Amino acid sequence: MKKVLLLLLWCAAASSALAQPAAPALRVEPAQPRPGDKFAITYDPKGTPLAEAAAIEGYAFLYDGPTFKAYDLALTREGAVLKGTVPTQAATDGVVFLFRSGELTDDNGKQGYFTFLYAAKGQPVAGARGGLAEMYMRWGDWLAGVERNPAKAFELLTAENAAYPGSEAVFLTTYLHLLAGQDKEKGPALALAKLDALAAKKNLTVEEMEALHYGYGRFEQAEKADKYKALVLQRAPKGGMAEHEHFLKIYGEKNAARKLALVQQFGKDFPRSERLEYAYGSTAVAYVDGQDMAGLRKFLEGQGPRMPAGVYNTTARKLHEAGLELSLAESLAGQAVTKARAELAQPSGEQPSQSTARQWQLQRQSALASYLDTYGTVLDKQGKAEEAHAALKEAVALQKSGDAEVNERLVAVLVKTKRHQEALAAGEKMIPEGKGTRKMKEDLRLAYLATNGNEKGYDRYLASLEAPAREKMKKELAGKMISEPAPSFALQDLNGNPVSSETLKGKTLVVDFWATWCGPCVQSMPAMQQAVARYKDDPTVQFLFVNSWQREDDKQQVVRDFLAKKKYDFTVPMDVDNQVIEAYKVDGIPTKFVIDPQGNIRFKSVGFEGGPDALVEELSMMIDLARGKGQ
Repeated sequence: MKKVLLLLLWCAAASSALAQPAAPALRVEPAQPRPGDKFAITYDPKGTPLAEAAAIEGYAFLYDGPTFKAYDLALTREGAVLKGTVPTQAATDGVVFLFRSGELTDDNGKQGYFTFLYAAKGQPVAGARGGLAEMYMRWGDWLAGVERNPAKAFELLTAENAAYPGSEAVFLTTYLHLLAGQDKEKGPALALAKLDALAAKKNLTVEEMEALHYGYGRFEQAEKADKYKALVLQRAPKGGMAEHEHFLKIYGEKNAARKLALVQQFGKDFPRSERLEYAYGSTAVAYVDGQDMAGLRKFLEGQGPRMPAGVYNTTARKLHEAGLELSLAESLAGQAVTKARAELAQPSGEQPSQSTARQWQLQRQSALASYLDTYGTVLDKQGKAEEAHAALKEAVALQKSGDAEVNERLVAVLVKTKRHQEALAAGEKMIPEGKGTRKMKEDLRLAYLATNGNEKGYDRYLASLEAPAREKMKKELAGKMISEPAPSFALQDLNGNPVSSETLKGKTLVVDFWATWCGPCVQSMPAMQQAVARYKDDPTVQFLFVNSWQREDDKQQVVRDFLAKKKYDFTVPMDVDNQVIEAYKVDGIPTKFVIDPQGNIRFKSVGFEGGPDALVEELSMMIDLARGKGQ
């Protein structure tokens, strides 16, 4: 017992120390702000990645237990520092900060900047430590640049529960997950004992029953998990779990008519659900997949003006890809653009909690750019190159990320409409920024030929454009290199063959965590196939597509069917119990790791954006740097 008390006291002291930012770049005044108060911050970028930045933006994530809301910080420069204020609410438990200038961020070395809010006696309020633990485990990586840290999260939750025993139920699911991970042998039994103790309590709340459902499910206690799911659905038929269960039925249904019936009921039961747009969009796609154009038209007309712009855009793209009803695709894409313009000027929905006002504005602007791209693409396919040019030119002007494929389509239309000088100017801007593609460079060759009368000097011209992008990529990637021991693993592939880190020592590994249901994973696969083909004759490089978080019972067969349909020749180790993805601290998929021949992680890449050519080039550069080439 004495050891337990000492541990709790140490955890509480350590967590209190965590209350202040771990680096001197950020100062909070007063040092112990209280809920509902406005407090001041001073940010000094000296010694940070933003030391030379002319303009710096700040973001604050105010959390209330496991939930949070993002805000822009109004920063004023005073000499070498920036100052601002943070208004909090009575329910706020703590604040996480992030600072950015363009593509550069200061996230305190992935440790995060943060402060707890405090009660009258100088104690962090209930939920302060627990909410920070949730940040370390759930949303900090993708929103605040904070590295996922199970050990620190467990420390915080242990201290939270010691200081405020009533908080345990609020953070129970995360706490039990971490408890089981601390000790692979004894942890699960301890976690189940906690669940059983909660289950013995009288008059359970819906939230407690949900925690029991997810907790028992996590430890494969299916009968108990199902029991509490049934109780939650009975007590809260319009609650979050009921919404999720109904949505899963929509997701799994392939027949358009049956899917539509499910979606219509979903709309009645959950009219404010953020999943409605996906539900409508997947229904439209089902009609296109079944080539039921009459059913598609009837479905779209039946929804009227409430149909989200994204559904029109998704349907138009699907029709374009299938080569069906291009006039309908043009009409739908045009409607998407009209709706997106209206949303950009005056949004009809609520600001997402994970986005600041400034970010939300950029997201709506990006949506308009995406819909203009679809509209221009459909117009071009119908031979309406001049109209396509206008749409694509506006799309490129609006987009902030410089999407390579949108740029590619604009250059193609510029060449098609004989705007050769504009095409060359566009290429001269985009390629040095790393936004070029193979197709763009082929079209640029045509523009060069039309302008100069021959191709003489084109290769040298192109090389001069590509050089800055390569140097920029090399410099950025070299700055992102890490050196951490890669967790060992021993899995089996789809044929039952062993695949282990031990037997692959000495090779450079590209480990890609994915699942068949993950949209960005699937979108990245053609590029990954190109990368595999590039290194197929290099025995020192091995690609591993580790399947994790697959939801179906027969995971292997689902994955086999997917690979066969897509004709991918990947090595796919099956992480059926999700132990390897957990060991690699993955928050979202796709996540790729590049591991050097000595077994150290040198790069971690989350998500997929920028187009297939960019991904292949970036991966190739990572592989070269990981094995000591090009440094």
